[in-house]
Amino acid sequence: MYALYRKMNVMDCVASYYEEYVEIALKLGSEPAFRESVKTKILASNHLIFEDMEFVREMAVFMESAVKAARDRLDRTGSP
Repeated sequence: MYALYRKMNVMDCVASYYEEYVEIALKLGSEPAFRESVKTKILASNHLIFEDMEFVREMAVFMESAVKAARDRLDRTGSP
């Protein structure tokens, strides 16, 4: 999720368009050094997410509203 990567300042997995997303996914799956680099950055920065209770609350509110919106849309249209 973009907000999590941005909060940690780890933008290696953020794509601007679909093809770039596929490129990143392939690189993560096929290049152990890149995958390890991303993993190391995330592990070094994850405290910025998990130890910031205000951020955790904001993410919980966002997730709840996103799920509610999706359910409401599904109820109205019968499709996601």
